[in-house]
Amino acid sequence: MTNVLFIDGIANVRLIDNVVRADLVQLTPSNNGDEKFQASTTGTLSMSLAGLVRTHEQLGQVLEKLVEQGILKKGETPAAKS
Repeated sequence: MTNVLFIDGIANVRLIDNVVRADLVQLTPSNNGDEKFQASTTGTLSMSLAGLVRTHEQLGQVLEKLVEQGILKKGETPAAKS
């Protein structure tokens, strides 16, 4: 069985005993009625240093392809769609 998590980002990245750990974060509207969002941890991603390097390379390749296809512009962060 595969677990699928939608996350808005990662936080609190740390290295412990050669294992990289990062909290998986989801953003939800704050309760006080303003337009700010509240980050909540929904899980933890743990991987080896070698796994982190491979993942970085793979994500870099994905970003390069998105730039080539005109979906992203280099150095630009796309706005979230509601």
